Amino acid sequence: MKRVHIIFNPLSGRGRLSHDIEELILGLIRLGCRVSLFETDGPNDAMQEAYKRAEAQDVDLLLSFGGDGTLREIINGLMQAPQQVPVCPFGGGTANDFASYLEIPREVRDFLRAFPGFSTHHLDLGESGGQYFINVLAAGTLANIAHRTESNLKNLLGPVAYYLEGIREVITEDLFGTIRIESESFTYLGEYLVFLLSNSSSIGGFFNMAPLADTQDGLLEGVLIKKAPLPALLEISILLQEGKHIESPYVSYFQTDHLRFWTEDELDMDGELFLESTPPEGVEVKVLQRQMPFFY
Repeated sequence: MKRVHIIFNPLSGRGRLSHDIEELILGLIRLGCRVSLFETDGPNDAMQEAYKRAEAQDVDLLLSFGGDGTLREIINGLMQAPQQVPVCPFGGGTANDFASYLEIPREVRDFLRAFPGFSTHHLDLGESGGQYFINVLAAGTLANIAHRTESNLKNLLGPVAYYLEGIREVITEDLFGTIRIESESFTYLGEYLVFLLSNSSSIGGFFNMAPLADTQDGLLEGVLIKKAPLPALLEISILLQEGKHIESPYVSYFQTDHLRFWTEDELDMDGELFLESTPPEGVEVKVLQRQMPFFY
């Protein structure tokens, strides 16, 4: 019998997941699982609970029932523990880029049908300053706007319309930032719109933002959208849908297992504020290859 421990963020998805939790628990029990539930009440609750369960080794699986932020907390808790426990992200929160990348069903009934066929895979993690991310580390004015904007507005506009609204604000107020990037495969110093270091291809609702991403190759995908005139940025927004934006002369795309960068803009890690700006020595980012067991 698989012991499934659900770490549930009741605020994720604007609270609508509360309607699904009972159906999920009953469905897992019918599949022969022994199910327990922990409900978060504030920041770091999911991280602390993941650590406790991994340290005790009293469950077989942690099921992240929330968004990317909840999943990130669980990952960070597991990385502090002496032993790990496989984690399964249920894609029911507001932002579920990583669950979408893994093609985990968003509806409870579909998830329960797929669950018996899941297996364990060890996936890469990104690390910076002792903190870990499973999907993306982002910098730039566009990422800052995303951090400040209410999730319901993002959902209402959709990814393309939201991107266009963001670049309108950047161009109107001349909010392009400056970034310096140093790695073996790529260097840059200049103005930019957004810089992404991604482990998966799915970022901000764009499923092909980093089209060559592979969560087991020991590499992060670097996506840099540079300062550009409005027509070029509009063209990039169209090309994003098919992953062809990387062909634009205003976009640099590269792969790396280690780099350092500097910017005065805020940094976002898996949908949560990471740093308000980089320190004088810069921000160092590296990959831990096939570090975390995922069940999907």
